[in-house]
Amino acid sequence: MGTMRERTPGSWELTVSAGLDPATGRYRRVIRKIKTTSKREAKAALAALETSVANGQVSFDDPTLADLLDRWIEHITGLGRSATTLYHYRQYVDREIVPVLGAIRPSKLSTLEIDALYTKLRKRGLAPATIRQIHAILRASLNQAERWGLIQRNVAKLASAPAQPQREQHPPSIAEVRSLMTAAIAFDPLFGLFIRVMVATGARRAEVCGLRWTDVRLRRRHPRREAQLHRSPRFTRGFADEVAVSEDRHARSRHPDRAVLRVDRRRACE
Repeated sequence: MGTMRERTPGSWELTVSAGLDPATGRYRRVIRKIKTTSKREAKAALAALETSVANGQVSFDDPTLADLLDRWIEHITGLGRSATTLYHYRQYVDREIVPVLGAIRPSKLSTLEIDALYTKLRKRGLAPATIRQIHAILRASLNQAERWGLIQRNVAKLASAPAQPQREQHPPSIAEVRSLMTAAIAFDPLFGLFIRVMVATGARRAEVCGLRWTDVRLRRRHPRREAQLHRSPRFTRGFADEVAVSEDRHARSRHPDRAVLRVDRRRACE
């Protein structure tokens, strides 16, 4: 049996009895808050909550958002997310989300509080793409909380992430690229090789750093770029930088100038 009451205009509190706690012998209640101006929608939400409680689909655990994010990161780590992705998720969680929203319980978190976070981040000068990444983290973690029965609905779905502006690309001219390669070679031959391979292949920095001579097949016209270097966290609360090698999903996608590699390989062997 459940009850509902309108705490403030448009804000309803739903309460469902969940029987006795076998550990303490006390009565348990599941309390959820929803935002709606419709009494009919509030009744429908109460009926859905009663069904979820009766079917054992609601958890009586009520962690803070900081605890939930820790559990979520641990969960997706077990699903095989890359070390680089997990590293950046943890950085966003610890630096931007937890200091502002970490003490709030997901069951009491509101869309208004999430939008206020985004506004604060915009005023600090964070790029829209960064704020959208933080939005994706909140949305995904609260989606998982909904699946775990910790919350009735995901309020992050209603939050307003900033639009991603389209930036016009301005690639360097041929003359500028040649000047860059000349300066790089004069500075250091190995650094010059690094720049020349990037120019010839269009590869990313991490891909070029991950190349070994055993990966280069001059007759086959392309290097076997099956690994790349990245910063890898140790999976603790405080992340430390270390270099690791991971499989490259985009291997063999671009073709370098064989002459560049022949010349520089010969120099490396001298």
